[in-house]
Amino acid sequence: MRFLLWRLPWLLVAVLSLVMLTIPWLPVFLTLTPIDAVTSVRQLMQEEQYAAAAEQVDYFLDISTDEPERLKLQQLAGEIGEQRSRWSYQADKIVTEGLLTGHSDEWTGQLAGAMSAFMVLGEVRDLAGQGLLWLRDQPVDDGILVLSSLGLLATTAQWVSLGTATPLKSSVTLLSLAHKAGSLPPWLITALKGGLSRAWEIRSLSPLKVNLSRITELTERVGLGPGLALLGQTRGPGALQRLVVLARHLGPATGPVVRIGGEAALALAPAVGKLGVANVKLASRFGPEGLQAMQAYGVLRFMKYGVRLAKFVMFYPWIVPLAKGLLKLPAWLWQLGGVLGVIFGLRWPRFRRRHSPL
Repeated sequence: MRFLLWRLPWLLVAVLSLVMLTIPWLPVFLTLTPIDAVTSVRQLMQEEQYAAAAEQVDYFLDISTDEPERLKLQQLAGEIGEQRSRWSYQADKIVTEGLLTGHSDEWTGQLAGAMSAFMVLGEVRDLAGQGLLWLRDQPVDDGILVLSSLGLLATTAQWVSLGTATPLKSSVTLLSLAHKAGSLPPWLITALKGGLSRAWEIRSLSPLKVNLSRITELTERVGLGPGLALLGQTRGPGALQRLVVLARHLGPATGPVVRIGGEAALALAPAVGKLGVANVKLASRFGPEGLQAMQAYGVLRFMKYGVRLAKFVMFYPWIVPLAKGLLKLPAWLWQLGGVLGVIFGLRWPRFRRRHSPL
């Protein structure tokens, strides 16, 4: 009995090492925890981001199967809708944010800002504002100057082409709105600065056509506000392209998925068609870790084991930090543990030398 107790810990080490080396997806699935949808939506409401909250609550209602959770989400959806329908709220979004500043998180304010920018009023307003800052010896926003110049160039191209350049003009307008919303990424501003001189030289926006076309497609598929917010999360032209691919599959659900999954969602873009839209949405309930786990270990394994194990650990939450701790250990340590566990955990036969009686 004493020897059994001494060997038992080593046997456990051997078994655990074997599991970690041969079934690596098991501890990964044990770390998955579903996002608290109600808390996530309430957080956006507390930050007064009602447009994003409405988008998020609709997404969770679409994928949630838990009835008590759905009831709470429906209640929040009603509160959000009531707030967004108030005339004072909409007036502030349209007049104060849309027309005067050109920045709003609601589609009504964004439409008002886009219309003013599209009719040249926006460019004149922005250039005049920057001119006043320059006269007062205050810092000037180079991004606004670049975008206003591109807007005037796009307007000129629109007139000369008798309207055929209107889509490009619309794209420049979207960029102006994105800059005012603080969602124009630095890499895109740099690209615009580099292409501006060439665009003025040839009197054409063709050097910027690729990125402008992608931005237009993105906003068309996911909506103006969500599209501009997603644009701000890109870190280069490649990320923008992946975002467009993601939007082609997910449509309006792109915003919530990227907001939840971040870089993991963008990395998943080329594989969405193979993985399946419904499966991607389900995996997003577990955050970036869920999307990464499904892509790494496959849809069938994720659906068969990942979702079930995630529900299991909800009743035993202490398993999650334990599994995360085990995953941090290097592979060589598990290999060593397996060898030592077998050596000291198993009872090996003893070979004794037999002496002849002669």
